Amino acid sequence: MLPDSFSSNEKGLIVSTFPNWMHYGQLNVYHGDPSSFVTEQTVGLSRHDIDYDAQVTSIAANTEHDSVLFVDAKTNTLYNFDNFNLYMNQTSQQFTAMHTGISATTSQIAYDWLSKNVYWTDGFYKWIATHPVMKKEDMSLYKVLVTKHLTKPEGIAVDPYKRYLFWSDVIGVTSKIERSNLAGDEDSRVVIVQSDSPVWISSLAVDTATQTLYWADIGRQTIETIDYDGTKTSRKVLAKLLGSAFIAISLAKDVICGSNYKDLSVRCYDKITGNNTWFTTYYYKEPWAVAVYDKDMQTKATHPCQNKNCAHICINIDQSNAKCMCKEGFKLKSDGLSCESEHGFLFGKAIIMANSTDACMYDAHISTNAKPTSDCFLTNMSGLMYFAVDSHERQFYYIDEVSMSVKQVDMISNIEKVVYTGSTAMSGFAFDWTTKNLFWTDYRGGKIIVHSVLTSATADLVTLLDSPSYITVDPHMKKMYWITGYGYTATLEEGNLDGSGLKTVLAKGEISYPESLFWDVAAQKLYWINNGDLVSMKPDGSEPKYHAYVGYATHIAIYQDYTLWTTGDDTLEIAHLDSYYPDTTVYAEDLSMIKGLGVYDVDMQPMEINNCSNYNGGCQHICQPTATGMQCYCNFGYQLQADGKTCSSTPFEDSFALIPDVTHDKIYQVSLSNGELRALDIPDIDVPVSIIYDKPTKKLYWTNAIKTEIRSSPLKAAVSEILYDTWSTLPVGLAFDYSSGLLYFTTEYYWDPSFIGCIHPHVGKVHKIISNLDLPKNIALYPSKGILFWTDISTDPTRNSYIGSAFMDGTGMKKIVDTNVNSPNGIVIDYTADRVYWADADLSTISSCRLDGTDRRLVIEEPGAMLVGVDISPPYLYYVGRNKQSISKFDVKMNTKIQFMNDIHAMGRIESIRVYPEQAQPENAQCKKDNGECALFCLPTATGRTCACEDGETLNADGKTCTGHITCTLKVPNAILEDRCVGHATGSCNFTCAAGYEKTVETLDCDEKGNWNHHINTACQSLTGTCRAFIPYGHVTPSCNRKIGTTCSYVCNAGYVPKDKDLTILCTASGAWDKPLGDLCVASATYCPTTIKNGKLDSTCPRSSGSQCDFTCQQGYTKNADITALVCLGSGQWNIQGELCKPESTVRCSSTIQNGAFANPCSFRVKTSCPYVCDTGFDKNPLVDRVMCMDTGSWNFNLLSLCKPAMSSCEKTFMHGHFLEPCSGKHDSKCGYVCDNGYIQQPIVQHVICNDGKWAVDRNSLCIEQTGNVISPQKQVSEGASSGAVVGAVIAAVVVTVIVVLVIVFFIFKKRTPAGQYVSNNTNLKFKRFDDTNVPVEQGGITGFSNPIANQPDYGNFSHLRDEGYVTTEINPTYEGADPKDVNLDVAKSPSTNGVRTNSEA
Repeated sequence: MLPDSFSSNEKGLIVSTFPNWMHYGQLNVYHGDPSSFVTEQTVGLSRHDIDYDAQVTSIAANTEHDSVLFVDAKTNTLYNFDNFNLYMNQTSQQFTAMHTGISATTSQIAYDWLSKNVYWTDGFYKWIATHPVMKKEDMSLYKVLVTKHLTKPEGIAVDPYKRYLFWSDVIGVTSKIERSNLAGDEDSRVVIVQSDSPVWISSLAVDTATQTLYWADIGRQTIETIDYDGTKTSRKVLAKLLGSAFIAISLAKDVICGSNYKDLSVRCYDKITGNNTWFTTYYYKEPWAVAVYDKDMQTKATHPCQNKNCAHICINIDQSNAKCMCKEGFKLKSDGLSCESEHGFLFGKAIIMANSTDACMYDAHISTNAKPTSDCFLTNMSGLMYFAVDSHERQFYYIDEVSMSVKQVDMISNIEKVVYTGSTAMSGFAFDWTTKNLFWTDYRGGKIIVHSVLTSATADLVTLLDSPSYITVDPHMKKMYWITGYGYTATLEEGNLDGSGLKTVLAKGEISYPESLFWDVAAQKLYWINNGDLVSMKPDGSEPKYHAYVGYATHIAIYQDYTLWTTGDDTLEIAHLDSYYPDTTVYAEDLSMIKGLGVYDVDMQPMEINNCSNYNGGCQHICQPTATGMQCYCNFGYQLQADGKTCSSTPFEDSFALIPDVTHDKIYQVSLSNGELRALDIPDIDVPVSIIYDKPTKKLYWTNAIKTEIRSSPLKAAVSEILYDTWSTLPVGLAFDYSSGLLYFTTEYYWDPSFIGCIHPHVGKVHKIISNLDLPKNIALYPSKGILFWTDISTDPTRNSYIGSAFMDGTGMKKIVDTNVNSPNGIVIDYTADRVYWADADLSTISSCRLDGTDRRLVIEEPGAMLVGVDISPPYLYYVGRNKQSISKFDVKMNTKIQFMNDIHAMGRIESIRVYPEQAQPENAQCKKDNGECALFCLPTATGRTCACEDGETLNADGKTCTGHITCTLKVPNAILEDRCVGHATGSCNFTCAAGYEKTVETLDCDEKGNWNHHINTACQSLTGTCRAFIPYGHVTPSCNRKIGTTCSYVCNAGYVPKDKDLTILCTASGAWDKPLGDLCVASATYCPTTIKNGKLDSTCPRSSGSQCDFTCQQGYTKNADITALVCLGSGQWNIQGELCKPESTVRCSSTIQNGAFANPCSFRVKTSCPYVCDTGFDKNPLVDRVMCMDTGSWNFNLLSLCKPAMSSCEKTFMHGHFLEPCSGKHDSKCGYVCDNGYIQQPIVQHVICNDGKWAVDRNSLCIEQTGNVISPQKQVSEGASSGAVVGAVIAAVVVTVIVVLVIVFFIFKKRTPAGQYVSNNTNLKFKRFDDTNVPVEQGGITGFSNPIANQPDYGNFSHLRDEGYVTTEINPTYEGADPKDVNLDVAKSPSTNGVRTNSEA
């Protein structure tokens, strides 16, 4: 028999698992100290079912009181598991709800066992809060500690001894970790991990003994550590597991354990070495939260809260001081211990709803389905129409539509006063809490009025408006926004708060039937109802987005990540901003006919805005808010420039290694002399796998594993381009043959078979060499011997992976090593020793052999490192691994590893390495000279070379040229073309000039007709009587003859920009230019402004020096025709200072459609009509096939309403009949039907309509069996008018009777049983189950009026009961409800309390 309790030294590991069709949501406890767990040994295990749909997302142990705290995301509740033991068999154990309303995110909890407070993060509310565990019976006893500068707080940990609180904040695709004191005080906050290297930090843990912080990063697939101060040198990647997603971690004495929801495992790692000590796999369940239960890790210690008698919450601030805090809505009294109501009402953070006479507060947690407690703090008002709240001063302002006045009510004393009267028709209301100014619109007077609460002054701010209505303000940017007009003639307008700067944001036709208007301070976005849809966008028109469908809603509010709306009755609908339909419905039982909706929360009315909110604070990379403003930081590998905002790096030109970082989409250079790492500032890198540097052209080439591309970029320029798109295969390995100038590459199977090929970089032509491989990874070339080598991972269990070789033309293919090879990747040739080296990721080894595969040797073995990349610079090998954080260096001759560089914590997953200067490659003599006389591809072989053509072309009989191949002449006077030049059409060639001559053009480009871009007789020009054609990092324009006395223009190379605006130089009598040539072109190092007048830069514009950008002009303006290019100068200014956008003479309409696109042809000109198409998952508006561009530059139909989320089609088959064609079955289609012999139509249903996948009438009830003398509808038609009239009268009577009965039933149930309440007491229903022969089956434990899943807080849809054979048979006669048929197991939902119901219950 298991013990009923356990001794104080018992330890365990608690793991939660999510429910599925086989299992309830569970807590699983592994018995013993996790530090002693060994994978090969059995560990005792106990399980406890929480609830059939419980989703426990975080756990914390309270060992002193034998309890466990956990969050159930399904019920949005924090629970205390009382009387817990390892076997979870205590008869007195129970779950106590401590706090409800936590968002259903991956919120985490942490427990301070000294002050006995539990902390949690909330990613939707964007705050960190605490609750005293010993006062768990009071669910309102919580305090929000941190709200400022949070995006999505997630992981959390506390050190009760050091009085530290740690949390992670997920910001888009990056994360940061902050530390503060346990009260979260602003002045104690410190960012300890900040860069682009943390991708998604999901969970934190602390080692209080060593003062070390641990975290799990799902994006980097790592568990990492750092000291409490965030010292960079202390940061370490403890464990890296490819394909992992550690959602939660917890620390034991010697190990850190984490749950990996991707491979359904729980793993423990030595906290010092990172060795995997134990793991277990859940084959049918998803593990989530983990927590170590160990009383030895929660030892008692003296602390200030022991002697502090705080009324609500006590928090230890430091070693000698504690701080009393009060729950939300209360403030500390002068004694520093007790609390009093802060404002005379219940809540510190609330949603306010008001009708014409009363205003009520509802706890802000109603957004997450919490119990809707309310406090009606204002009553007996008169004629409230709109209201605004000053959360700081607790003042309530409203418009009285009876007296047409503005009134102010003190929310504490309820004293009311009139602040303004005299408007003719008030129609909108807004409040600027930073200046205490009220704004409202007068739709009859056509004006906006401003009133100062501080001075009582009132003024007309804007006049001569067309029926202004809703208005909102952005206090920090000093902007106001309002609606004018109605319906399809409405517009959205903008102006400064002083009445200046008026302009139209959305013109007529771009907004339709707008209702309400709301400014979200946190997101810096406008929200409004547009023809029934809640939409949002930035004021500049960017980031437009559809949110929930709100129908006829009249008021909206945005609170954190939730939208709230009301249609004017007594209901409030709530949805997450990513939901299209409401998640929660709240009944305002104290109100009817809601007239206003608002938010009461000081944090939602910040006196100053986060400096990083607008345009990232001007920072190029990372903007971090500080107590005094903001601070810019650079991503890993970059340096912050003198302006404190821009970031750049200077590439090494020699003696470096290249490594691609798959995790962070970066390419790094690492100095071979000191290990310094720099990130190359190159765009569009995207999951680089292999990279190579062509020193003659100073170009980089890399493979992109996601976009099936081989891309290239100059080493020193922030530009990149696609060299070759493999389309149907994934490019992996790269290798250069410097004899022929060909780039060889491998591709893996994607849609088409894998192959090895080569590409001519100058012309972009491709030739396949070897096809039908498995998964070829990397490639190495030996041109002088004409051999290529590659690694290939087998996809067939019956075949081995291998190292392959062939001649470089693809002939003579063979496997030189195919035993004890698991996952070969990187490969390189040591030309001095004629040996091949390769890395094997699975074996984590580097091996070598002779060129024929003999004399195999194990060179390096690093268990767990997953070695994948290797390169050689004799006598040293350089290698990398997927689980390594640095490059390793190995002396082959001495067989010794050499200390080269320290681990770099921010490095992600590395797949390959290249070292420069590389060892000299033995060249193929024939291909080196005149490309082997081959027209295009010269492929080395053992005996010489083979010529080849582009795929699709045929080699001619001469064995050199190709059919249809066009070339330019290779004979250029006084010019020496580079060896790799083949003169191919569309290709480019470098060249040098003979002595006494100088280039007049940088390269020769051959066009598709076989003509060079420059006359060959002037490509090299005599130096006599002229100035030089080339300048450092640029050249003189070819059209200038450069003779003495001539003024010429010049241009700079990519990556360099003119230093001055004057782009001309004079050739002097001495044959030298009149300006210092070294000062003409400078390296790109600055960035140009982000904004242009009356226009907008293209979103892809890098704004870096030397970059050329496109731009668009706002409505009413067009591009200046005199501008050929917009270029960023080295001075940080655009090359054009005049008007980029001029007032347009020809109006154009917008060319973009939300969730769709215009179809060709469409000119967007006035009076033209254009067709359109919708994206997948969206349907065209059935009423609109084309739209017309009107004279105003707006479309005749609102573009936001053209493409709506697709509605589902209805099933077209039914019992005993069929639909008449044509019947599409699509949404809103109307179909007739006929019945089979022996069945007749329902008398009053002749047609049915499809509504989003459901027919208006149950299709299987359309045809009813013919009985007695019933006459079929077909026969009725022939019985004559008299009989038809009688039947018609009978049908009419039946219809009227049915309608009357339905109306009576509706009002009865509306009064007695509101929707969602019919199962509000689950002990009022009887259930019975039947076997296959329809015989009742007795159910153990289901007796009387009970429910087989009773007492569960939210058990969702009952359909699984129906599937198991249950039916509702009886309802408690004392229960005010409907018949059993009204409790339909197909639709019945969870119990609702206090007026709350879900949307599906409505």
